[in-house]
Amino acid sequence: SLVSGKQNPPPPALVTSESKMADTCSHCGKQGTGFKRCSVCKNVSYCGAECQKAAWKKHKKLCAPPIPLALALHTDFLQEVFEAVKR
Repeated sequence: SLVSGKQNPPPPALVTSESKMADTCSHCGKQGTGFKRCSVCKNVSYCGAECQKAAWKKHKKLCAPPIPLALALHTDFLQEVFEAVKR
């Protein structure tokens, strides 16, 4: 789809390793095991590619790689992140 004349990037690939723990699909709410996590943020799980694709438009606004702990401990860095989120 097009937004502002630009083509939206495809959702990131699902992580190939499957969890043995119970998960809940971040899109449809289905519960089960072996769900795959977003390969970028690792914060959301999906029961399959269809749910991941359906959730991508909303998820991409929040999706970002985890902040390394060493950077997160720097107050100046955190301030910059909070300011960027406010915009």
